Amino acid sequence: MARRQAREKALQILFEIDIKKETDIQLIVRERFEDDNVTKKQQQFIEEIVAGTHANLQAIDEMLVKVLEGWNIERIGKVERNILRLATYEMFFTDIADSIAINEAVELAKVFSTGQSASFINGILAKLIKTKDPAETANVTESIDESDNTDEPDNIDDEDSVNGGTRD
Repeated sequence: MARRQAREKALQILFEIDIKKETDIQLIVRERFEDDNVTKKQQQFIEEIVAGTHANLQAIDEMLVKVLEGWNIERIGKVERNILRLATYEMFFTDIADSIAINEAVELAKVFSTGQSASFINGILAKLIKTKDPAETANVTESIDESDNTDEPDNIDDEDSVNGGTRD
């Protein structure tokens, strides 16, 4: 399973949690994986992204509100809101490169929403990255339009994979 596919599953779970206002994340995750053919390692990657995003939801939403310029977080579409939350989690709470997190968020928006949403997400994340310590963002550009990031292995089952939000 490619990382993008794992993020797609994580986004679907976050979306479901948002819709249902569910607090039992493990229940939703288990239900999701009953029908999917995923390995333990893939499931762990997805669970950790979902759990990490959910555990830091208040802080993530506060960060997003600061760059939304007059928008309430609840006013953003549920798909876009959860893409932003997932990317913010990866940018601020893991060692995944900001450029990868932004690119993956833009790609998720293209799949699950619209090109206009992809531009919106890119813009919000570009503003958000400016709030980070400059030493942390030295290798990131404002606009990420690359379709291939070689910084991150494609397959979760690779030895170089991200495990628990950190590189092995």
